[in-house]
Amino acid sequence: MKKTFDYIIIGAGSAGCVLANRLSKDKKTSVCLLESGPKSNTWKVDMPSALLYTMHDPKYNWKYYSEPEPYLNNRRIFCPRGKMIGGCSSHNGMVFVRGNPLDFERWASYDLPKWGYKNVLPYFKKLETWSGGENLYRGGKGPLKVNRSKIDEAFPLFKALIKAAAEAGYDTFEDSNGFRQDGFGTFDVTIDNGKRQGVSRAYLNKINGYKNLSIENDTDVSKIIFKEKKAIGVEVKKTIILRFITVIKK
Repeated sequence: MKKTFDYIIIGAGSAGCVLANRLSKDKKTSVCLLESGPKSNTWKVDMPSALLYTMHDPKYNWKYYSEPEPYLNNRRIFCPRGKMIGGCSSHNGMVFVRGNPLDFERWASYDLPKWGYKNVLPYFKKLETWSGGENLYRGGKGPLKVNRSKIDEAFPLFKALIKAAAEAGYDTFEDSNGFRQDGFGTFDVTIDNGKRQGVSRAYLNKINGYKNLSIENDTDVSKIIFKEKKAIGVEVKKTIILRFITVIKK
């Protein structure tokens, strides 16, 4: 069985979900989003404290391991990677941390001026709605709900630790993704009203009914089809049986 689309996205992880959202906004464009794993509409994903269920379940996780690490007595380190709609955002620890501004400035120094912090900051702001409100560094209208962790309220020891750090002369911060990241403070989380705010919830839920968007889970891409040096389609397998060949329109 053959189907045609203008765009094929392989992998419904964080990047794939955002790309599907952006492309499908143009109703004249047909988009197909392919994901090897299952859907992520389960309580195991929604419940923040249930992350260990999905992180160690081969149904939802690729369960990768590193190569033997010579400085760790040749142990192989577990590297969980999401195998479901939303990718790692559907099973991670939900701590939201941006790259340090100086990292982006270092990239810009390698003759990549568009990667400077002032250039990437608008995109950081665009993706989020921060519980602290929109300001110079934070967004207030984005699809991803980001909240300041309330761990210091739930566990007084955290508040005491931050106070002790300040008394010892260390820097502290109110916003872990704002003006200052170095020092002691509480972190941001992608949790809202007790539920995980993964990229699937943020970017796919509102467009799931779009007629120009086809989302295929439990679908493995077995081959990318080329015409000379141009990719024109993919061959996929749904479960075990070969299902269809998808071809991009000319």
